[in-house]
Amino acid sequence: MPAAIPLSSDEQELVEQYCAELRRLGLRPWRSTRSAAETFSRRLRNNGWEQRSLHQQLAMVKISRLAAARS
Repeated sequence: MPAAIPLSSDEQELVEQYCAELRRLGLRPWRSTRSAAETFSRRLRNNGWEQRSLHQQLAMVKISRLAAARS
């Protein structure tokens, strides 16, 4: 399996914020949780996430979850 593409500093910051928010809520960000957040960031990197409408973003998340459940 090829090495994962490194996250940009902005993507890394978002993953850190996500994990911090989980801890704030009393949850533990497991290694697999962090890894999934990093993978999600990489998959969305070149898909124009910021330019998509909320409806399109939600559809992309749903598709990502379905694909993960099937693998």
